[in-house]
Amino acid sequence: RLRMYVKDGGTLQEYLARPEDADAFQTEPGLSAYAAQPSEAGPSLRGLLEAARRYIPEEAQAEAQLWVKATAGLRIVAPSVLRSIFGSVDAYLLNPRLSPFKFVASEVLGGEEEAVFAYLSLNRMLGTVSSSCRDCVGALDMGGASMQIAYKPKGDILANEFSYYVHQKRQS
Repeated sequence: RLRMYVKDGGTLQEYLARPEDADAFQTEPGLSAYAAQPSEAGPSLRGLLEAARRYIPEEAQAEAQLWVKATAGLRIVAPSVLRSIFGSVDAYLLNPRLSPFKFVASEVLGGEEEAVFAYLSLNRMLGTVSSSCRDCVGALDMGGASMQIAYKPKGDILANEFSYYVHQKRQS
C-alpha cells in the first residue's frame, strides 16, 4: 500500500488517492509472496512508484523521502529470505533509473507500530487527532497474517511500554 505525506509547516498532511487512482495505491501480491523469488520483490513495487510519480511534482521527486515499511506477512518469513527480499527492494529503489525518489530504508514494522500507524491514519482522516485524542476512535486492522486493535484507553495499561507523539505530546 502506498501512503504519501507532505510536510505542511510543523505537521504532516496525507495525500489521499483520487477515487480513480485507489487501485494504483496498493499492490498484490505483497512482498512476502516473493519468498521463493526474492529478486522479483523490488520490481514488484514498480506500480506503486508510478502512482507516486503522478502525485509528487517532478521537481520534488529527488528529495521526496521513501521508506518501505513491511507488515505481518514479512514478520513470518525466515530471516535469510527476508534479507534477500529487502536486498532486492533496496537495490531497486536505490537505482535512480528505476526510482526517482530519495530511498531511506526498508524494514519490518512490529505489530505495535503497525497498530499505531493504523490508529493515527484513521483518526487523521477523521480529523480527530489532537493532543488529548479525546475524540479519537479505535481501529481494528485485520490483514492476511495479523490483526491489530488500537484505541486510547482511559489510563496507561502498559505503563508507557510503547509511546508515540501527537502535537508534541507523548501518548501511549
